[in-house]
Amino acid sequence: MDYSFHIMSLPHGRTYLMNLTRDIVIRSSPGKISKFYAKERGGKEFELHHLSDLLHDTLKAARRITRVEYAQF
Repeated sequence: MDYSFHIMSLPHGRTYLMNLTRDIVIRSSPGKISKFYAKERGGKEFELHHLSDLLHDTLKAARRITRVEYAQF
């Protein structure tokens, strides 16, 4: 599977996604070099490498969420 296609197909604005199988949320922060951040329920946000399995699993079956849902997670 071409994971760079999934990353490139994300909207150009900030996007929030939920991985339901791993109970984690991901935030994409667009820019010249896109950055990704993740957090577990009730945990602190951490930077996520763009080649990580967690990011690619989330992109395959993600549910888009709002900024408020992300903050409350």
